[in-house]
Amino acid sequence: MNKNEVSSLKFYWTCVKDAFRGTVERANAWAWGIGAGFLWFILAALKQTQTEGPSTIGGSVSLEIAFGVISIVLTWGVIFVFRLIGAPTRLYNLARRDNEKLTNLIGTLEESLRPKIELVFDEDLEKCKNLENVGIFVHVLAFNRSAFPIEDCEAFLISLEIADKDGTFRSVGFKSRKNLAWARPPDGDPNKSGKICVVDGPEPELIDVFHALPRPPDSHASNLLHLKVQSFEPGWTIKHGTYRLGLQVSAKNNVSAHIVLFVDWRGNCQELRVWRG
Repeated sequence: MNKNEVSSLKFYWTCVKDAFRGTVERANAWAWGIGAGFLWFILAALKQTQTEGPSTIGGSVSLEIAFGVISIVLTWGVIFVFRLIGAPTRLYNLARRDNEKLTNLIGTLEESLRPKIELVFDEDLEKCKNLENVGIFVHVLAFNRSAFPIEDCEAFLISLEIADKDGTFRSVGFKSRKNLAWARPPDGDPNKSGKICVVDGPEPELIDVFHALPRPPDSHASNLLHLKVQSFEPGWTIKHGTYRLGLQVSAKNNVSAHIVLFVDWRGNCQELRVWRG
């Protein structure tokens, strides 16, 4: 026998086992209806329904037992045949459901193992205001949502636009993406780098986006708002207006995350508004 014939026999045997499963219980439960009716039909076809019954008690008991057994056997046969006919479809649907469950499980596992970074912005700027000393640092939070550290993460400003009077945004001479600074380690640290490792945990890494400097005491000059590009690049001072920024964090293996921020700057730290797009 070749492999195809062996596979066919195995499949037929599986169909027989599936068809047999539960038939005895069903036959015992439905014998009074299916079996009795089927037996009566057979006897009617053989013209034996008018045959005189036994004249003794023992004969009547024996006839009742025989009638019950035959009804159960007939019921089992009918149920088994119908289940055997439907076995291939039933087995196919069962295999398809198992395959769907396995596919969903594999997808869930792959998703849990895939490196993923989430960028979050907390619009409550009151947490980072310190007007008397260093001003306001505006951060974006980078969370590692995977089960292992993500190395070589870099933060970029990928777009910078300002709103015209009619609300239309246009680019502000932006030609190429700029590296943004990570808050840790602080500026001036010899270990400061544009690439860091974002680890899994409740504490996110912080991306420095803006630094709003307070004006000197007794000065009527406007506050200054600096875009925090990497320390090895010149910082940008933002003029008054409403801006739209596109930020991106990239890492190895095509891992990336994006966020859009809107900034309304009117020259006063206390009136600085930043919100997520």
